[in-house]
Amino acid sequence: MVIPFNKPYESEQWIDQVHKNWRHSDNGKKLRHAFDKLGYSVEKHPMLFVNSATAALEVMALVTGIKPGDEVIMPSFTYAATANAFAKFGAKVIFVDIEASTLNIDVSAVKNAISERTKAIIPIHYGGVSADMDALMTICETDILLLEDGAHTVGAKFRGKLLGTMGTLGCLSFHHTKNITSGGSGGSLIVNDPKYLDASEETIHQGTDQAAFKKGKVDAYTWQRLGGEYEMHPFSSAYLTEAIGDLRMVTDRRIKLWNQYHEALKPLQDQGVLSLAKIPGYAESNGHVFYVLTGSVRERNALCGYLQNRNISAYSHYEPLHRTQIGRRVGKHSGDMAITMSVSERILRLPIYYDLTDEQQLTVINKIYDFYKTL
Repeated sequence: MVIPFNKPYESEQWIDQVHKNWRHSDNGKKLRHAFDKLGYSVEKHPMLFVNSATAALEVMALVTGIKPGDEVIMPSFTYAATANAFAKFGAKVIFVDIEASTLNIDVSAVKNAISERTKAIIPIHYGGVSADMDALMTICETDILLLEDGAHTVGAKFRGKLLGTMGTLGCLSFHHTKNITSGGSGGSLIVNDPKYLDASEETIHQGTDQAAFKKGKVDAYTWQRLGGEYEMHPFSSAYLTEAIGDLRMVTDRRIKLWNQYHEALKPLQDQGVLSLAKIPGYAESNGHVFYVLTGSVRERNALCGYLQNRNISAYSHYEPLHRTQIGRRVGKHSGDMAITMSVSERILRLPIYYDLTDEQQLTVINKIYDFYKTL
C-alpha cells in the first residue's frame, strides 16, 4: 500500500459539471455566491479571483504602492512567494522569527523590527492556524499595512472571523496542494479596505478598467495603471465553484484526521520523544498541515527515510529565507532566528487529505512507533 503525502480533492458528483460549464462565463457570480454562503461576506470583503495566491500577493504590492526604500516584515519560515511578491518591486524584506507553539510570526520580534521605513507586516497562518491577529492589528493601528498571506487558510478562523478578511488585504490559495483546489493553481485577493478595490480590479486586468466596463460604468475600457494577466482562468473558476461547496465536509474530515494523529502520537510527546503541532484557543484550524518536531535534523531525516522506505510520503518544509543568497541580497533578518532554524531542521509533515482512510492513517502512526522502537 502506497500512502501519498497529498491527493487533491475532487468529486465524481460534480466533475462532469465543471467540463460542461467552464466555457460559459458568468463573471464569477456563482463563485462569489458560493463563498458568500460560507461566511466570506463578499459584499463587505470583495473577493477577486486570480491565477494564484502569488498573483494576489503581487497585486497587494502593486496597489499599496510598494517601492524601493520600503520595508516589509515577514517570517523567514515561509514560502519564497511571500518574499518574491514584494522584493520584486524594490521592498527590503525584514525577516523575523516565529513562535515555537504555532510556527507563526513572533509578535515581539515584529515589534523589534519596526522602523520608520516599515510599510507592511505580512503574517502567514501556518498550516491553517491563525497568527495572533489581535496583537498584529494593534501594531498596525498607526500607518502600517497588515497584509495576510492566507495561502493555507481557506475556512480557518481567528476568534470566529475568517482568515484573510481581517488585514488591509488578504489572500487565499487554491493550489492543488491545498484543502480545496481550483483544479491546479488559483487564488483569491480579499479586499478589506474599500479604497483599494478599484485599483485591485484594474491591476488584475492588465491595469485596465475592464471591470468597470463590465459593470456599465464606462463606455470602453482603457489602460489606467500598471498591472498584469492575473485573472483566474475560466476552467479554474468553474472547478472552484463546484469544489468550494464541499469545503465544510472536507474541513471536517481533515480536522478529524488531525485530531486522530494528535491523540495517537501524544504518548510520544509525553515521553519527550517528539513534539506535536498545537492550536491556540483563539484559532479554529482547517486541518491543512499536521507535523511533528523530532529531536534533531538527523532524527528527522532518519524518520522520513524510514517512512519513505515503507511507501509513506512525509516531508520537511520551508528552508529559512534569510539564510539564502537571494534572501540576504533583498533583505536582512532582525533579531534571533533560533526557533526558525531549529524548526526547519526538525519538522516533518505527515500525510493528511480528505481521501486518507483511517486504515492508512493508522499505518502511518504505527510505522512512526516502529521507528522509535529501533532507536
